[in-house]
Amino acid sequence: MSTDYIKGRIYKIEVGLLQPDPQQPRKYFDPEALNELTASVRKLGVLQPVLFRRDDQGALFLVAGERRLIASQRAGLTKIPGIYVEGKYREISLVENILRENLTPVEEAEGMKLLMAEEGYSQTQLAEMLGKTQSSVSKTMTIANLPEDILAQVRGNPNIPKTMLLEAASARTEKGMRTVFNRYMTREAKKAAAAVAAKPRSSHEAAIINQVVLFQDKLFKVDLSNWNEENRQDLAVALQDVRVAADRLLREIGGEETEVGAEETEETPPTGKPTMSLS
Repeated sequence: MSTDYIKGRIYKIEVGLLQPDPQQPRKYFDPEALNELTASVRKLGVLQPVLFRRDDQGALFLVAGERRLIASQRAGLTKIPGIYVEGKYREISLVENILRENLTPVEEAEGMKLLMAEEGYSQTQLAEMLGKTQSSVSKTMTIANLPEDILAQVRGNPNIPKTMLLEAASARTEKGMRTVFNRYMTREAKKAAAAVAAKPRSSHEAAIINQVVLFQDKLFKVDLSNWNEENRQDLAVALQDVRVAADRLLREIGGEETEVGAEETEETPPTGKPTMSLS
């Protein structure tokens, strides 16, 4: 028998029944902050109720509070406090995330874009709802117009500043956007290389690290606009091999045991195809 939830009332909800909203604004969760929240939840419990809704089939979905849900799962909690909401849950989710959860610039822009598309709001109406100026909303939403490959990089790197993304988004052409973005990433890569070079290491370790930084710099400068399909596919194969090697090293750095299959060893490349040089 399903529970008859009342709007605005707090309930103790079983953690296993709450499903994350696949279209919720927040996509990136800072690992260190999540670990701190998990420790807090383990010690004190969930102090701020999550918001949840029910769909037509009776399933329960989060509207806001996915970080608290993940932390609760990690802490081993079986029930957490949740407030039942109805109506424009997408609007509630975006407002709650913007005002409380500190969305990244891309998450904020894409959340605004989705809400305008679903609810048919004008930028003026959206600004009034969020308590922002129309010009602020307009500027933020230009970030969602960046090329998808740039957006994908930014979603995984919350440290890229909003001012730089706004500068890139203000370029008139896609090529101009890439130029601004790649210039910034190259500059940051050089800063990282300088910081790496300043640390005392053996010549062998320093050489490997410097090669990785230089390779990253090359990748940021690659312009695929004039590449034919065959070369694009060859590059994709090479990058997949790089990803496998990088994932293995990252697992070792993180202290996790690597799982190397019969077809994927250090002696045999995963794809069985040679990698290509970007020089």
